[in-house]
Amino acid sequence: MLERHHLLEAQERHRQMLAEALQSARLRAAYGELPRSRPVYAPLLARLGALLVSSGAALRARYSEGVAFADEGAPEGGTFARPLH
Repeated sequence: MLERHHLLEAQERHRQMLAEALQSARLRAAYGELPRSRPVYAPLLARLGALLVSSGAALRARYSEGVAFADEGAPEGGTFARPLH
C-alpha cells in the first residue's frame, strides 16, 4: 500500500513537471526566448532599494535632530550622542 502511494506521488510529480515544461515551450513559441538578465522580481527589488534609501535618509535626519537636542543637556564640552559621520 505504501509503495503504491509513493508510486502515485512520483507519477503526479512527473505529470506536473511535464505540464510545466509544455507550458514553458508554449510560451517560448509564442513570445520567443525571454531574456534572463532581468529577473521577474527586478521591479520589486528596485522598490525595496528605494524604500531602504528613503528610510536611511529619514533615520539620518531624525538622528541629527536628536543629536542637537541631546547636546543641549550635555555637560560642558561633551555630548551625549555622537554623529553618524
